[in-house]
Amino acid sequence: MAASPAMLQFLDEMRQDHEQLVGDTHTDQHASLVSSVLLATLEGNHNDPAHLTASCYAAINAPTDAPAAFRPRQLTQSLAQHRRVVNREQQDAHEFFQILSATLTQEAAKVNEQRRIISLLDSSVLRRLIGGAASQSIHAYAIRSPACLPVEYPASIVATRTTVINAAVYWQGPIRHFPFDNLSLSPPLQFSCSLAYCLEQYIQLEVLDDFSCRRCSLVATQKRLAKLIASLEGSGEAAVKEKACHDLGLVEAALATDVERELPSIKLVRAISRQTTKQVMIAQPPPLLCLHISRSTFSYAGDLRKNGCWVRFPIYLNLAPYCTHGQLCLQPTRSLNGTAMSMPADDNSDDDDGELSSKAASEVDPVACRPSSSLASSLAGASGSDADDDMAVPPIWYRLRSVVIHYGGHHYGHFVAFRQAALSGDEQPDNGGGWFRVSDDAIRGVPVDDVQNENPYLLIYERDPTVDAGDAAASNMQLVAEKRLAPMNDTLLAASLEQRMSMSSADGRLPALTTSLVPAMGDTVYRSS
Repeated sequence: MAASPAMLQFLDEMRQDHEQLVGDTHTDQHASLVSSVLLATLEGNHNDPAHLTASCYAAINAPTDAPAAFRPRQLTQSLAQHRRVVNREQQDAHEFFQILSATLTQEAAKVNEQRRIISLLDSSVLRRLIGGAASQSIHAYAIRSPACLPVEYPASIVATRTTVINAAVYWQGPIRHFPFDNLSLSPPLQFSCSLAYCLEQYIQLEVLDDFSCRRCSLVATQKRLAKLIASLEGSGEAAVKEKACHDLGLVEAALATDVERELPSIKLVRAISRQTTKQVMIAQPPPLLCLHISRSTFSYAGDLRKNGCWVRFPIYLNLAPYCTHGQLCLQPTRSLNGTAMSMPADDNSDDDDGELSSKAASEVDPVACRPSSSLASSLAGASGSDADDDMAVPPIWYRLRSVVIHYGGHHYGHFVAFRQAALSGDEQPDNGGGWFRVSDDAIRGVPVDDVQNENPYLLIYERDPTVDAGDAAASNMQLVAEKRLAPMNDTLLAASLEQRMSMSSADGRLPALTTSLVPAMGDTVYRSS
């Protein structure tokens, strides 16, 4: 985080806003804020978090002539007050990042609440604008100082779309948006892959065969209630018939106006759609992008083990192919950003006991939509981006700031961090810049090639619109290149892994390791030499 100007700027804004709210004299309240303590820690002024320098490049970002102890006790004490660290055991690097992110988000929300920041999405604000007080409200927003704008943690928003489609049923669910502070990517069980491949798998059109379709359930319930009313004609059960007619009216109103309307008094027939597509894309790119490479996988025996797939990552990352770019396409044959995609074919199945399949529900649904291709072709071509599509949208460039590596197995190991040296002023790094390898108290400078030869666990990118065109072109070639590269030679891969593990053993953390490859699983098993 110390290498990210966006994070340091956010923490500094949090400090300034909190000082404006409570005053400079409340040092105890400043010291209890994780944002203030974290900023003091990153700036090296960890003895006095209430009075920080304005510089974002202080002690922790400047090399010293002699070794110096750095123990962020105030940070751990401040985190303990939020009750997010449940015990004293060592935290996973990804878990610790989520703890920090959730705590900072909570503090930013409290600051905005104390300042009574009003959002334009607030219904009361919209009513005032429509009700005749538009000029006064607009004037109030126009004169608001920049310091009164909401403070937001540098997170992002993802959009998800669910579509039910088969031979005679089409239902487009609402496009929902969710905030996120990191993306968890799952590499395949093979020797190596690119980061671009993992991102493409994340936004890939997913085919579901057990989705409970809301529209299908309402249609099936409508049909059941109509049959019940017809069977009650002349039976003398007026109360039952009256309730059934009332429920039928509610169901029909929901179908006509709002499929997602809550109907707590009606027991809906559960309709299972055998062909549903789901897709997730990034709707708002974050200023700080954290990518978590999920290494947990199950073996054939059912036990957890570490997936050692070598994920190759670029210094400059173009996030544009994985974003919606302000578009929310509703067509089931295209992705959320409008890219053409193949659709799965109808896959009718037998009805389950107590459930109504989408095939049965489709018999009473008038909306029809025909699939365009087979399920196999959909799974093969659902990446949602190709070379032509990538060139049709402006790039969204990110610069790599830090990498976290994990040495060891699934249940043990050691984390090592690589971070880019912080720069000040108008200084711009070359292709990679200076990097440091941090393994507890062992810190040394490394070239950028050594960083890219590592197998990442966490990747932290920062949005940078000033990326050089030449560097951007080279990074784009590396990003969209191999999707089906041949695996590395076993001898070269083993030698590379052995060299990296020997570097870790030099820090006194792990013994020297050799590697053996398991062709059946395609992952790497470490054993002590």
